[in-house]
Amino acid sequence: MLSMQWLQQIPNETLYIVFSELVAVIIWFEGITLRRTQGEMPSSTLFHIGSLIDTLWFFVSLGCLYYLEFQSIAMVVPIAYAIYKVFGLFYGTNLLSEQGIPDSPEDLVIPMKLVDYTQSFALIFFALCAFVLAFPTLPFEVPFSLPF
Repeated sequence: MLSMQWLQQIPNETLYIVFSELVAVIIWFEGITLRRTQGEMPSSTLFHIGSLIDTLWFFVSLGCLYYLEFQSIAMVVPIAYAIYKVFGLFYGTNLLSEQGIPDSPEDLVIPMKLVDYTQSFALIFFALCAFVLAFPTLPFEVPFSLPF
């Protein structure tokens, strides 16, 4: 029988970084799917599950910032994800308002500029997570005080 005790020895911060890499891959594949459909929302269940994970990861990241004790540069990962989601919300809203808000959700077409933004972030975020996993003790100090 396979023992899962080794999993308990991995720090929660490291698990967060590893799962963040998986989220980066999910974001990348969401972009590929949107490119195939020319920005129209796919009816794929897998796409919707990926989109839900992508959205929920924002709240997981905020929770991890509050509850976990990130050492060194690892703190950059949840901060980067939160900034990506907040900026993406404003950027996507701006792009959609330029092309006109559709009457129904079925008519929604995601602008390719937003898909480019998400895929670019996915690549950079994956590399950031890999870098943090490779150099977990690299010192990093936030130049300001976090509110939590």
